[in-house]
Amino acid sequence: MLLVLIIAGSMSIYRLFCRMLCPLGAIYGLLNRVCLYRLQVDKGRCTDCGKCAKACPMDVHSAHQPHSPECIMCGKCMAVCPQQALYWGKERDLSIAKVD
Repeated sequence: MLLVLIIAGSMSIYRLFCRMLCPLGAIYGLLNRVCLYRLQVDKGRCTDCGKCAKACPMDVHSAHQPHSPECIMCGKCMAVCPQQALYWGKERDLSIAKVD
């Protein structure tokens, strides 16, 4: 019965197993929240062409959601970006506030 539901769901939801059931995808999603090097978007270079979203196997629009928990960090979005607006880097706005 469960197999029938997964097969039926896979026909209507793109990569159902990878997006909702795969334990490795869940681990990648958790790591996206705490990793030091993340997918960064140079907003000045991004033309919002959508090529990154089309190349993403998880259907994430990297220019709009660079830290999405659904991202598996495959790098396909960076490879197809004609403006090279996507890159791996440290989070720039991480700052530690001094408490008096």
